[in-house]
Amino acid sequence: MWSNVISLDKGQNLEFKFIENEVSKISALSTAIEESPNRKYLYLAGLCDYADEIRVKLENIIVEYFLTYYKSEYFIKVLNLTEVNHALATLVSTMVCIDREFERAFVVKELSKLSSYDLDGIFHFRLRPLRNSWLEMAQMCKELFAIGADDTDIFNVVSYISATGNTREVILSLTYDNEFKLKNLKTNSIVPILKVYDNEEFDVLHAILANKATKIVLDEQILSKPMLKALHRIIKVKKGL
Repeated sequence: MWSNVISLDKGQNLEFKFIENEVSKISALSTAIEESPNRKYLYLAGLCDYADEIRVKLENIIVEYFLTYYKSEYFIKVLNLTEVNHALATLVSTMVCIDREFERAFVVKELSKLSSYDLDGIFHFRLRPLRNSWLEMAQMCKELFAIGADDTDIFNVVSYISATGNTREVILSLTYDNEFKLKNLKTNSIVPILKVYDNEEFDVLHAILANKATKIVLDEQILSKPMLKALHRIIKVKKGL
C-alpha cells in the first residue's frame, strides 16, 4: 500500500479546500483529514500499482497550489495591497502567470526529492530561489507605487512585464449564468476559473492571463465598466454571443 500526507497551516482554508477537492478527483486514492491546533493534514493511501500515476497527479495539484495561490498571496503581501481593484488584480495575475513553465519544472524537481508534502516548509525553504526572483519583480512595482501610480501606470507595467506575448492564437468566450464560464473556442473545451480572489471578475482576469488568451468573445453587458477597461488593455475584445 502506498501512502503519503499533505499538511498545511490551519489558517489557509481556501487553499486546503482547493487541494482537498482536486485530490478527491484522483481515482484509486483514499483520503482522510485530521486537524491539530495549528495545522490540517490530508492523509493519502492507494495501491502500489498506481503509486507513480498518483504521485504525478499530486505534483500537478501542488504545483498549481504554489504557482497560483501561494504566488498570488506572496505578491499581494509584499506589495502591501490592502485593497485590490481590477488594475491591481491584472498586475498581480500577470506576475503570477509569467515564467510558468520554468517555475513548474523547478517545483516538480524539488517535490521529487520529498517523501511527504509539508507545504509551508516546502515554500519557505525549498522554493527560496523562486521567491528571490519574485521579490525582484515586486520591488520594481513597489518603486512605482512609491511615486504614485494610477491605473494607466499599472497597465503600462503589465504591458512591460508581459511584452513577450503569445505566439499562438487562443480565443475564448465568456458567458454568465449564475456564474462566469470561459470556453476555448478552438478546442471547444471549458477553461477552469480558479477562486484566486474574493471577486469573480478578478478570477476571470486570472484565468484569461493563465491561458494566454489573445481574443475574447463576450456580451459586454455581463461585465462591469472597470472589468471591460481591464480586458481591453490585455486582450482583443469582440462583442458577440
